[in-house]
Amino acid sequence: MIRRKGVIQMEMKELLREDLMILELKTDTEEAVLDEMIERLHEREVLNDREKFKGEILKEERQESTGIGNGVAIPYAKTNAVLEPAVLFARSSQGIDFDSVDDMPVYLFFMTACPEGSEAEYIHPLTDLYNLLLIDGFIDRLRRAEDADEIYDLIDRGLTGEFGELGEMEPIEYHPFIAVVTSSNKGSNYADLAVEAFSEAAEDLNVAIKVEVDHEDGVENPLTENDIDRASGIIIASEMKMNLERFRGKHIIKVPVSEGIRQPQALINRILDHIPQELKEDDDRERKPGKEKMGKQKVRFLETLPISIYTFISFFIAGLVLYGVSLLLQGNFGDSYVYFFANTLGKRILQFFIILLSGFIALKSGIDSAWLPGMIAGFIALHINNAVMTVLGGVLGGVMTGYLYIILQKLLSFLPEEMEDAAETILLPLFGLLLIGVFMIGIVLPILNSF
Repeated sequence: MIRRKGVIQMEMKELLREDLMILELKTDTEEAVLDEMIERLHEREVLNDREKFKGEILKEERQESTGIGNGVAIPYAKTNAVLEPAVLFARSSQGIDFDSVDDMPVYLFFMTACPEGSEAEYIHPLTDLYNLLLIDGFIDRLRRAEDADEIYDLIDRGLTGEFGELGEMEPIEYHPFIAVVTSSNKGSNYADLAVEAFSEAAEDLNVAIKVEVDHEDGVENPLTENDIDRASGIIIASEMKMNLERFRGKHIIKVPVSEGIRQPQALINRILDHIPQELKEDDDRERKPGKEKMGKQKVRFLETLPISIYTFISFFIAGLVLYGVSLLLQGNFGDSYVYFFANTLGKRILQFFIILLSGFIALKSGIDSAWLPGMIAGFIALHINNAVMTVLGGVLGGVMTGYLYIILQKLLSFLPEEMEDAAETILLPLFGLLLIGVFMIGIVLPILNSF
């Protein structure tokens, strides 16, 4: 282990503050002890919302007890309820039943409060603290320490090796943990590439990860129930059919394996930022091998547009009402200014609705980058003379745009890796728009205008 003398000690003292220490806990039950420690953090202005922080603490405890054994527990939460990173040290001379992994009472607590986005700033000093706890006799020294100064002294001496070599405990509980399932069709090496990509991304992001690889003839490195329970989220990067029922209730992101290879860090960050897809009832249906649409992402409509679904529907109704009113006005008052105003506004609203509808269909039937080209297909459909056929043209344009982009992305995936950026930013939109133009202008418009 690389020692960072003169740096770790200073960082540790900044985290393990004397004014936060509780040398003898007054309470004797698990929740009461947590409340006592949280109250001290709140009193010392480490927290701005004690209830939210407690909720996160309890959430971690439900997933897996933070009683790590040998009389030590390390309750932990990362949330915006924390104003500054801190570690609260607390002791109980009688021991607390904390559902520890070794079923023994807990005497020492290190409650860790982490603001969102700042964990990397102090993960290294905490790692050394955890490794200190593995030194034979060090926990007993902390239990016997008389005051905060002696506790600090023990930590300093321990870090310099006075009590022996540091242990090598990897603090999995203090890294976010993410589970990944990947697979590829027979003869493809996509799964191996995905494992490598996710492993490298997790190391760069300081995230603990486990990758299950599903082959047609078996499973390699399978996820256990405990892995699934403690995972912050599940990333499915797969081409094969699988049963997703075991992941019910977890945050899930489902993407093609190719996207897992290209964008592992982005997918991990979506889990860490709590922007996953939820497993829906219709997602339980198993997919057949080779049917996964390359590059397709199930991007929810409400996450894509800055309007709600109700606004979207009312938008269409408003345009329809205005257009209908304009026809009534024309029948009763002729081509008046009021008729012209209502007719123009209603028509433009309905036309823009068709553009949005086409883009939305392209998004849902293809990859997310098909959204704007789908809108262009809808705009071309406005050149159809019949109103009903115009709507049909917008629908056809959206569907075709989605599937054209799927086909194109599959074809472009065979290009050399060094051309990947050019394929995504130049070739895909260029050829996509050309093919959409041919389909809409050369096929859809002549056919639907004939009705």
